[in-house]
Amino acid sequence: MRNLLDMLDHYFVHSQMCRLFESLFERLEETEPEYKQNPFVCSVIDEISLRLPRLFEQVDANSDLGDKLTKLLVFVTLNIISRGGENVQLKLSKTFDKCSFIGRKVMINLPQNLHKLQAVLKFYVVVITAIEDITVLKGVTRQIILLIYRTYTNPKLNNTEAKNISVEIIEMLQNKYGEDVNEFLNLFSEVKKTIEATKQERKKVEKISAVKNVEAFKRKRDRKHKRKKENDRLKKMILSASR
Repeated sequence: MRNLLDMLDHYFVHSQMCRLFESLFERLEETEPEYKQNPFVCSVIDEISLRLPRLFEQVDANSDLGDKLTKLLVFVTLNIISRGGENVQLKLSKTFDKCSFIGRKVMINLPQNLHKLQAVLKFYVVVITAIEDITVLKGVTRQIILLIYRTYTNPKLNNTEAKNISVEIIEMLQNKYGEDVNEFLNLFSEVKKTIEATKQERKKVEKISAVKNVEAFKRKRDRKHKRKKENDRLKKMILSASR
């Protein structure tokens, strides 16, 4: 198992590794609950939960890698929950932190990375449905919102599947929280304020930088405009092709 895990670092075999892990997990389920008592196997599964999220960056628009990653991540998530213990919430938080980070990272280059972003969002849909313990779900909601708020409010994602999935996730979380829905809404508002405050702080830094180093600021602005122009062109092509 360790050798397979180490091969995750080699992205050219990521799809094959997912297939192998899928087969391995199926075999493990046949030995349940014995394997859950094996510290080595459990430690490897915990490590897999931390390494898999970054493979969302390797998702190709024409492959099923995203679906495979979702299946594997849901397995390890539910496995960690079922094993219990003091560190369950910490382990899950780390996994969801990584998924949120990858989602935000690929958003830098939209619409080229739209399929990668959608793969992360689809994982959220499946795993939110699969988690039955509301206490566990509450422990990872903040990490989910850190990405969902951005996908929900980003104008570049209007009229895309990513925006639709984001709306679906928000509705799912509200339904899961049930009578505690105000707790979810308050957390959503808190995350929103944090994100917007960070944006404002970044703008202040950029203004200061523009005054101190005009040439560097102009180069950065030109690169940004060029990237935006290219993204707009690609977005039109994608929308045109989908009609």
